[in-house]
Amino acid sequence: MRRELCFPMSADRVTGLVLDAGLEGLGALVSSSGRSRVFLVADERALSFWGDELDLELSGLEQAGRLLIRAEEAAKTVRTLESAWMAMRQAGLRRSADAVVCFGGGLVCDVGALAASTYLRGLPLILVPSTLLCQVDACLGGKTAVNLGDAKNQLGTFYPAESVWIATRLLATLEPGHFRGGLGEALKTSLVGDASIAAGLLARVPGAGEPGFEDWASSLVERCLRVKGAIVTEDLLETGRRVLLNAGHTLGHALESASGFGLTHGEAVAAGLVLEARMAELLEGSAPGLSLELAGMLPGLGIGFAGLSRSPGALADFLERDKKTGRGGQRTWVLPFGWEDCRPTLLSPSEESRLLGSLLEEDAAW
Repeated sequence: MRRELCFPMSADRVTGLVLDAGLEGLGALVSSSGRSRVFLVADERALSFWGDELDLELSGLEQAGRLLIRAEEAAKTVRTLESAWMAMRQAGLRRSADAVVCFGGGLVCDVGALAASTYLRGLPLILVPSTLLCQVDACLGGKTAVNLGDAKNQLGTFYPAESVWIATRLLATLEPGHFRGGLGEALKTSLVGDASIAAGLLARVPGAGEPGFEDWASSLVERCLRVKGAIVTEDLLETGRRVLLNAGHTLGHALESASGFGLTHGEAVAAGLVLEARMAELLEGSAPGLSLELAGMLPGLGIGFAGLSRSPGALADFLERDKKTGRGGQRTWVLPFGWEDCRPTLLSPSEESRLLGSLLEEDAAW
């Protein structure tokens, strides 16, 4: 059953969200906004499965042009962003009549949305997320980004989409690693704002071909987006409560980068949640309850600790590039002290070094 949600992002910008099984109706949504042409930014792999259906849906609109992106971290660069700008220029895009449609996962939507946010100082933007991580998290809230060298998401804007179309049927062709990554991000959302997601929907994850999978996916996506929507509508620019959504991300980004992006973003975040929960326990001197509980949940989500960097030097190098680093090397971590109890915690370099050193010496947590 189709459901529609609405999230006011600012005084003059609202993100409308459609949650459905398939793509039927997407073209009518674009047309209803008064746009006559579309510029498509798409994931090559997703388009190989769904391109015919997508083209049929958009057939009533003029195709101004398209940019295909291979969804690999090596493509999340300023060079790809420049390619998008040049393709938009060649297509002669206009703010008054054209829309950018991004079809793909978080990487493709991040790059396409950043291009849309900056070309002509902002083009109308519609997102069609094709991965679980993008559906449960990245599609809502307006963060766009590319990497700078091997440092994650250093360049970006806040630019909420006008519309987000979520078709859960697209998950049927998702690669296992990216599906696991989406589950990791859903776990973070549950830890931040709705413990019942983990206790219920993540307690047993059905396979994509199993009966009831689409209903399960639809429920998971909606529950996660309601949590995130409540936060980002209150704090779009991350000056306050939105920082809670960074739980698991400080170490997660470092682990992801240190792995050479062999770990998906959501897998690295899930590992980051476990380790940051252990940091919270070391700070309080309490028993390792939450970290062990989280670590115990990961196998059921298909996520393990294999391949994680245990090099203090490598992790410290990537942590230094973290956007949350402040004066004197102090960094704000969002540490999980309990379910729905994540707290921004400012750590000095010496405290951080002590906690990370303790983590790397422990075998039980990872």
